[in-house]
Amino acid sequence: MSRRIALLLIILLASITTVVEAGYWDSGSWIDTGDARMRHRLQYLGDNNLIKAPLTTWPLNTVDVYTSMPTYAVDPERLSPHLRALYLNTREKLKTGLEQGLSPVKLNVSATSEPLLIRGFDDGPRNEVNGSIDATYTGKYATGRLKLWGIYNDDPHPDQNDVRFDESYLSVPLGNWAITPGAQTRWWGPGWDGSLILSNNARAFPGISLERQSSRPFDSPWLSWIGPWKLTMFHGQLEEERHVPDTNLFGMRFAFKPWKSVEFGLSRTAQWGGEGQPGSFSDFIDIFFGLDDDANKPGNQLGGYDFRWRSPFMHNKPFALYGQLIGEHEKHNLPTNFIGLGGIETWGYNERLKGSYRLYLEYANTRASFYKRDDAEFNTAYNHHIYQSGYRYLDDSLGHAIDSDSEMISVAAILDLDNGTFWKGWLKFADLNRDEDGLNPIAPLGKKWTSLGLSMETSISTNFRLKVGGFVTTSHIPNEGSDTGGGVFACLTSTF
Repeated sequence: MSRRIALLLIILLASITTVVEAGYWDSGSWIDTGDARMRHRLQYLGDNNLIKAPLTTWPLNTVDVYTSMPTYAVDPERLSPHLRALYLNTREKLKTGLEQGLSPVKLNVSATSEPLLIRGFDDGPRNEVNGSIDATYTGKYATGRLKLWGIYNDDPHPDQNDVRFDESYLSVPLGNWAITPGAQTRWWGPGWDGSLILSNNARAFPGISLERQSSRPFDSPWLSWIGPWKLTMFHGQLEEERHVPDTNLFGMRFAFKPWKSVEFGLSRTAQWGGEGQPGSFSDFIDIFFGLDDDANKPGNQLGGYDFRWRSPFMHNKPFALYGQLIGEHEKHNLPTNFIGLGGIETWGYNERLKGSYRLYLEYANTRASFYKRDDAEFNTAYNHHIYQSGYRYLDDSLGHAIDSDSEMISVAAILDLDNGTFWKGWLKFADLNRDEDGLNPIAPLGKKWTSLGLSMETSISTNFRLKVGGFVTTSHIPNEGSDTGGGVFACLTSTF
């Protein structure tokens, strides 16, 4: 038995014992993928040791984040005025997601003159016009959310559904676990402008997930060194209109914090089954244990590792380093042919501006084995000889938004003012589909692309919040010339 399988069995066995001892957890809502303001705040608190839970597996479970916030933080002598206010405001907001009954209903209308080509951790409009009504009911034994969307697009796109239920779900606690059927967007990894394995670039697809609710450490002295940990598994189905209709997608992630300053993540996903492909339970077992990924057997598997390390010098310009490596194939039960992402970020509070800030620099490369230079492989990442529509949903990459054989460097600044206004500015440089061949829907002929943008989000009254932004882009397509463009967008959310 390989070390990997043995470790997996140990984790699953330990998880079963956790279910037995943790029977008192109530249901709760989820913190949506793409809420950059909330992510910045949670990470800010986590880097000040005010949240113990892992924070790189989205959507986040509200129960987990809330219960991992130490109660001593209410002591004003322990924290700066800003940090204490941020702690109390965030904790109060999370608490509302745990209260039983019907939460305030949200209405959202958004529009854009041009959807963003490369999407980061953001909840901006995907379509020219979007409208949604969002209601969540939390009971003791289940939490249900219905989010109904109406969509308008003038340009043709594989995604032609005018009515959608993205981010709708029913979450049922079972001990310290939550079973959740629905359609939730996921983001696995520490990156801000991309995740190589699962991001919010593509729409949410229908599926069912099983996730540990509280990330508290093992009680066993043999395993307590792992620290707070999360285990997430899901199984979903992709669209019918693809090369292999109704392809299944399975994923699992184990995230843990052995030290306060370090978080690690181990992730796997696999496309399998679908029309005309083996889809039995034994085939799924092979996929689950990674036993089938070679040239002669079906299944498109990705797997890899990520980390985020926070500098111990918290009182003198804090910073963090993060990285992600995802292998396109597996050999001897280990991923190979990696694509990569890395970044550095810093944060703090500016007394003059009266707000917290974050700056980050990030690089991503989706050419398989990019570190081998001349021996790196084109037309491999996010593509497969059987699942020829690739690692995509409705033509959008399930991983990084730059899709295959591309690289991008980005820099961004976040400013979260005490008055509730949230600013974000970015600059991105991308070289898309670098060999100008193969399947890359956003740049089939290759493209050099640059984007400069700014967005602002603020409350305009007690029940209304407005987000506006704009961006300019330049692009050059080989043999077709250069172009300059841009767009503006606006989102209005009301709560009642």
